[in-house]
Amino acid sequence: VASRGLGDVYKRQDSIGNFTRSTITDLRDTIWAMNKEEITFEDLKTRTTNFIEAAKTSLLGIDFEFNYPKDTDNVKLNSLQGIDVYRIIQEAINNAVKHAKATKIVVNFEIDGSDLKISIIDNGVGFDQSTIEAGNGLSSMKKRANEIDANFEMKSSNKGTGITIKFKM
Repeated sequence: VASRGLGDVYKRQDSIGNFTRSTITDLRDTIWAMNKEEITFEDLKTRTTNFIEAAKTSLLGIDFEFNYPKDTDNVKLNSLQGIDVYRIIQEAINNAVKHAKATKIVVNFEIDGSDLKISIIDNGVGFDQSTIEAGNGLSSMKKRANEIDANFEMKSSNKGTGITIKFKM
């Protein structure tokens, strides 16, 4: 039996550590959403801002932009909408970083009457939607959008990918 080098042991420990941190963060996010009957726009904006700031810190070289309306005092989401929207944003950003090699990611929140529209747009390499199979990330985003009766749209080209969800608040 060949012995493992210390490098392999450290890589495995790093991997386990990253997985554990990710799991704890996911659990905290779920608890945050489930402890509230409704989630204000300010709550969602703060969570999204914190996620983007953490991503900026660990993903040097990627430019993030976050746009949202100013007057959102009366915007309320239920806990399922809040966590699903937040998870879709996380997944779209993770995909843009991991697969698309994006250098710019834009997150837009727009209010259109009683609808909330969220777009996550990157300038990555994109992919051919007709030939790529939906991986776990894409399937998960579609499933989450479906859970909250959101319209899910994705457009991809060699200039980047845009994901948009729109639903009644």
